[in-house]
Amino acid sequence: MAFTTRRLIASDPALVRGFVAATVRGYEDTLADPRRSLDELLQANPTLQRKFARASLSVYLPLFAGAGAGAGEQGAAGVPFGALVPANVRAMSNWMLANHLISTPVPPARYATDEFVPGA
Repeated sequence: MAFTTRRLIASDPALVRGFVAATVRGYEDTLADPRRSLDELLQANPTLQRKFARASLSVYLPLFAGAGAGAGEQGAAGVPFGALVPANVRAMSNWMLANHLISTPVPPARYATDEFVPGA
């Protein structure tokens, strides 16, 4: 996940598109081999706790309904890779609430835009 401001989106959409494309490639790598990605994350950030990082990964991966599809391709559910499904965002928001990471739910429409996802 990545976040930006509406102002940056308006002022430099090419930067946002490039960042999103690179991020999608990273998620594709993680979906292809989650264990390797988790190990690499923990190697690069040794202060992270494996248990928490693994739990976070298991919550975040389902957000990407197009798992297994390449950038700009349709996933098994017919959703472009990287596009967010509102029900999955609600599930993540509930998990974050239950783990005291946020104090109020995040509505899917406020959480993200698919505007820069290839093929969305």
